[in-house]
Amino acid sequence: MDLLVTGVLLALCTCQCFCLTVRFQNQQPLHVALGRTLVLEARIDRGPEEKVSLLTWERETEGQGKVRVFPVTPENPRVSTDQQGAKLRVTDFRKEDCGIYIITVMDQRGIQDVASRAVKESELAPEATIPLHCEVSYDSEQWDTPEFVWLVDGVAVSNQTANLSADGSKLYPSGECVHKYTCIANSSLGTSIAHFNTGCEANPNDQRPRCMVPWLITAMVIVVASGALVIQHKRMSKTQHSIPPGAGRCTNDL
Repeated sequence: MDLLVTGVLLALCTCQCFCLTVRFQNQQPLHVALGRTLVLEARIDRGPEEKVSLLTWERETEGQGKVRVFPVTPENPRVSTDQQGAKLRVTDFRKEDCGIYIITVMDQRGIQDVASRAVKESELAPEATIPLHCEVSYDSEQWDTPEFVWLVDGVAVSNQTANLSADGSKLYPSGECVHKYTCIANSSLGTSIAHFNTGCEANPNDQRPRCMVPWLITAMVIVVASGALVIQHKRMSKTQHSIPPGAGRCTNDL
């Protein structure tokens, strides 16, 4: 009996140490946008004497069951593999490409292992932001790390009212019109303050040129000057018409 148990344990240990296995590093569902490229990469572990005699990729969907993805005949031009089949690539991702992808590996003894991962359509693109980073440079050693306070147009913000990094050194703008950001860094070395002015316009959808005010002032000056010239011209015309004939002539009656 003891020999039988020992043999079973030895066989299990040998299989765990040398059997062919496959797995995904991340088991979370993978999201891909339509038209992009899907890349699934599995990890295949094997002993020095183990060989992969068969490797297949399948996709399982509700109502359709399992469908062979690779290898297939004829070949699908959108599907390719790399790293001896461990990496699957599907270009021009489509709705019908969603499902549970299953990779199956088999060794030369006919022992196989499988791993699976769900692939879903990404309906929303990730939001990209440019953070404001408050960096403190110092030459002296200190026992603590700086604490950061952010002011947005003079008003202090926190994690409840703004999007800040874990240590508070980065602030992610919300997209609203903000004219001035202020970072205050406090530590045992003292306090430092940095400002950043955005030059944001109150109404970004206003497409009027910024130089409209100078143009209006110039136009008003031209109108006033033109009016003054017209009035002066009229006055000169009236003066000429009021001079009697012969007036202003110089005569010499000798």
